[in-house]
Amino acid sequence: MPTGGFGLIVWGDGSVPQLASAAGAQGCTLRSAWVASGGQLTGHLVGASALVNARFAALYPEAIAANVPLIIVCDTGSIAAPPAGAFRTLQGATINAADLNGRALLLGGSTRAFIGAISGDRGAPDSVCNPLGQYGSAASLVSVRNRSGPYGHADGGSIYAPYFDSQVSAYSRTANTPPQIILAGIHVGFLSANGRQATLHPDALFAALGCP
Repeated sequence: MPTGGFGLIVWGDGSVPQLASAAGAQGCTLRSAWVASGGQLTGHLVGASALVNARFAALYPEAIAANVPLIIVCDTGSIAAPPAGAFRTLQGATINAADLNGRALLLGGSTRAFIGAISGDRGAPDSVCNPLGQYGSAASLVSVRNRSGPYGHADGGSIYAPYFDSQVSAYSRTANTPPQIILAGIHVGFLSANGRQATLHPDALFAALGCP
């Protein structure tokens, strides 16, 4: 079988066709999905016979259970990464970071607290680019620009960093609830360095806004 792109995901409950549809929305033509079971990998090969996929079907006869880690393999050449400064939204579209300027905002973590307007205007009080404003200051606890704060702390740290491995940080590669990007009232993705689905790296956003 030709080598395609692959990745580790956590599936949120659904059938293999639903998994293939969700993968397709992200530019992946699904070739196979694999799960660790009994100390070995068991796979479902898309388009293969029921006999080939029997072991996988025995594990998940109706739907893949929620929160199961899966390795998915995509068809060769089916994955086209978004251009620099762009990301694929939760709805499957591709948006350039610059197009968020003056049109989107950030909500923090599971509480969905307002943590700034996505704007390159350094004079706007609620802009993430205003170094003197609470949402753009490197010292504010509600700013993703504060690399010692809950929304801007990176992985690693010391006893002097109170938000070590923050789960709401845009710069944490392990954060489960990074800041949400809201465009026209719709949650379209996350501002995050974790590289998961529908994420825009914060450095790419600030570069697009002209305030790196």
